[in-house]
Amino acid sequence: MGLPLGLENDKGLIEIRQFLCYYNINQQK
Repeated sequence: MGLPLGLENDKGLIEIRQFLCYYNINQQK
């Protein structure tokens, strides 16, 4: 949940969300 400044950041936000999902999965192990 960052501060989206516009559509230009969609790619970055997706990458961050993927990283958080990957991190959360690893934390559950």
